[in-house]
Amino acid sequence: MIFQQLPTNPSFWNGFAVVVDGLSIALPGVPAVGGLTVKAIKSSPKLFKALQFGIDAYKPLRKVIAGTGHHAHHIVMKAYAHLAGKTADDILCIALDSYTHQSIVTKALNKEFLSNAPKTAIEWYDRTEEVYRRLYREYDDYLYKYMADMVSERVLFLKN
Repeated sequence: MIFQQLPTNPSFWNGFAVVVDGLSIALPGVPAVGGLTVKAIKSSPKLFKALQFGIDAYKPLRKVIAGTGHHAHHIVMKAYAHLAGKTADDILCIALDSYTHQSIVTKALNKEFLSNAPKTAIEWYDRTEEVYRRLYREYDDYLYKYMADMVSERVLFLKN
């Protein structure tokens, strides 16, 4: 797995939070984007669960989440990977529950892109980031801000 799973031990989190809560931190195996803090992670049950599974390419993440009801969501739409000289296998994925994945995220991304495909990688990134920022404003869930920040900071691929 490219990004290791977060610890689930409550005593770890209690001690960890005392030391770093409120700071911008780099957690082991998790992209340090958007001022990621313990408070931010714990404020979003969806993000907390996703980071417990880790962030990885599609196939390895699917193995980790098998039987959990979660889906491996490509951070950026795989159909446009060629714009960045990448393949779908290069795109990092995050675990989302099936409702969030299909009814919220994929629906919003499809609405943005299916009738008006991006012409450049920059347009692909910018429009994807804006979709996640709209979802963050609409749902007030840090999961969407985290994904927007990943896109903004170009933490998107296994091999950059």
